[in-house]
Amino acid sequence: MTPTGAYGIAAGLGLAYLGRMDLTLRLLDGELAIVRLEPRTALPDWLSLTSLPLVSVTWTTEEVSVVCAASAVPAGLRCERGWRALRVEGTLEFALTGVLAGILNPLAAAGISVFSLSTFDSDYVLVRGDRLAEAVNALGTVFCIEAAEECKSDLAGTGASGPWPPASH
Repeated sequence: MTPTGAYGIAAGLGLAYLGRMDLTLRLLDGELAIVRLEPRTALPDWLSLTSLPLVSVTWTTEEVSVVCAASAVPAGLRCERGWRALRVEGTLEFALTGVLAGILNPLAAAGISVFSLSTFDSDYVLVRGDRLAEAVNALGTVFCIEAAEECKSDLAGTGASGPWPPASH
């Protein structure tokens, strides 16, 4: 998986990114929430580590952050709901550079805020659901975008129905 294409500049931000990357982003099914818990909080009873489409827990000395299915989060917690996830397909080698920047720069140029996660194998970028179509359009200029059958209706307005962009990848 090597990046291809010419360098571009992200909308006056002075950030260089690759014009086209030979990677695929997959839209995951389901709305996510990002929850903030107090430091040193134990895993809450409502959190299932097998919940789809993904669960991430990060402990720091300042907070515990949880990303999980929005439907699992009880009312009254400090959280941001309405996020959707895009996953870089395949296993990324640790030596690869610029993958996350290649995703984030087009989104920044389009004025789309993100929440990003990395795992041992891959990178995930969360965008607000109400900006999903814009995010897919911005990312479709750099990546092939795919969606599972159950997510295809979520791409209404993007022109995407399978790999995006349909004709150029």
